[in-house]
Amino acid sequence: MIFDLPSELEASAPPPQRDEVRLLVAGSDGVQHARFAELARFLSPGDLVVVNTSATLAAAVDGRRPDGRAVIMHFSTALDDEAWLVEVRPSVDASAPVPDVVAGERIALPVGVVATLVAANGRMWRAEVAVEGGVEAYLAQHGRPITYSYVRDRWPLSAYQTVFAHHPG
Repeated sequence: MIFDLPSELEASAPPPQRDEVRLLVAGSDGVQHARFAELARFLSPGDLVVVNTSATLAAAVDGRRPDGRAVIMHFSTALDDEAWLVEVRPSVDASAPVPDVVAGERIALPVGVVATLVAANGRMWRAEVAVEGGVEAYLAQHGRPITYSYVRDRWPLSAYQTVFAHHPG
C-alpha cells in the first residue's frame, strides 16, 4: 500500500500545542483522522500503548568534502564501538544521499571535527567521528534538526520533540 499525502496536509510549521498534532487511527472500522488529545477515546481496557520516548537530536551538520563541495551530514545511530551510522546529503536539495562518496573519505565538520566514512550499508555509512565530549554533545552544540524539503523555515529543536521525549536518539 502506498500512502499519498496531499501537499496541503504537510506539516510546514510546528503545531502551536503538542496535543493538537494529527493522529491517524487505523482500526477494524477503517482509518480515521483525529487529534492527539483524542487518543483516550480510541483506547479500551487492556490495550497496550507503545510510546516512543526518543528525543530528536540536532542531527544535521554542515560539512565539506575533500574537494570543497558542501554537504550535510545526517547522524542516525550511535553504534556499539562509538562509530555512528550517518547519511551524507548535498547541501542544496538534500532530498537524496550524495551518490559518489567513497570509503575512506573524510568529511570536514565545524570546529575542526572530521568524520571518516568507513563502510556503506545502502545509503547509510558507518563513520568514525572523534570528538572530545562525544558526538551527542557535539550535535547539541553544532547541529540542527533534520528537516524535509516542505518545511520552509528552520525551527528550534524543541519544536520537534514529542511530549514523551526523554532519551536522546
